[in-house]
Amino acid sequence: KTAELVEGDDKPVLSNCSLAN
Repeated sequence: KTAELVEGDDKPVLSNCSLAN
């Protein structure tokens, strides 16, 4: 699964993203 939306902060961020990395 790529680009999985995870709710953690104010806005949902892609778990498999360069920003999350």
